[in-house]
Amino acid sequence: MTDTSGTSGTTRKLASACAMALALSAAAGCASRALPFDQLDQAQITIYKIQQPAPPPPPVVAGVAASPCGLVPLPPELQA
Repeated sequence: MTDTSGTSGTTRKLASACAMALALSAAAGCASRALPFDQLDQAQITIYKIQQPAPPPPPVVAGVAASPCGLVPLPPELQA
């Protein structure tokens, strides 16, 4: 039979070393901003509000009165 107790300890040491290296690199990388992003706190910004354009008004038929409910009736040429 083979003794695997040494392999387990080596694996744990390697895993903890990798975790420590990852934590240190993340902490060092996020500590400060790199150029040109180091002056973002003092930068002026412009904010635009995007809106939908107003819908066009319905076409008005000359000489025909609109109904009370707001619908435009058909002209006499199209009623037949």
